[in-house]
Amino acid sequence: MATTEMTTNEIESAMGVIQRMLLVGAVFVAVGYVLLTVAGLQEAFDISSALSADSTKMWLKLGAVTHILVGVFVALAAIIRTLSLVPHRLGAQIE
Repeated sequence: MATTEMTTNEIESAMGVIQRMLLVGAVFVAVGYVLLTVAGLQEAFDISSALSADSTKMWLKLGAVTHILVGVFVALAAIIRTLSLVPHRLGAQIE
């Protein structure tokens, strides 16, 4: 399998992109947990009759699960990208 050689600067740049991907994934997960907490607090304390409608709780929970899943998938994509850089980093260290 032929691979193209990457320079050290290209590898460092790719690692920076991976760090940003992980940060974006963490933000999505954090927003999901905030939405889930709000939905749980609404159920526990029945904060407002306008906000305590079942459909609002359902949308909050759905939004929370969606944000968490998007965050997990972005983190998985960052992991896959990191694993694809392993041969290049090893090649750079051997030289």
